[in-house]
Amino acid sequence: MITGEYNLISYLRAVENWMSASGIHYRHDVKDRIHTYVILHEMGKKWSYFFEKLFKGAFKTMKAKDAEVNAIDDTIVLKLSID
Repeated sequence: MITGEYNLISYLRAVENWMSASGIHYRHDVKDRIHTYVILHEMGKKWSYFFEKLFKGAFKTMKAKDAEVNAIDDTIVLKLSID
């Protein structure tokens, strides 16, 4: 992407940079190579649905293993394994 790489790690870094620059609150936890992101966007259900589809599409394109995306009102939860 910006760094000339197109892989899952560079994508997640770009998402984190975007969230930080936009003032979107998020938490990133790592346990046993499982990365969990909890994103609180505070923009409503329609945006949660949009972000859910966006992340699912990106993870499918990048062939992310065991990627889960869950949307609830103003929150998105991403859970995926990174080797």
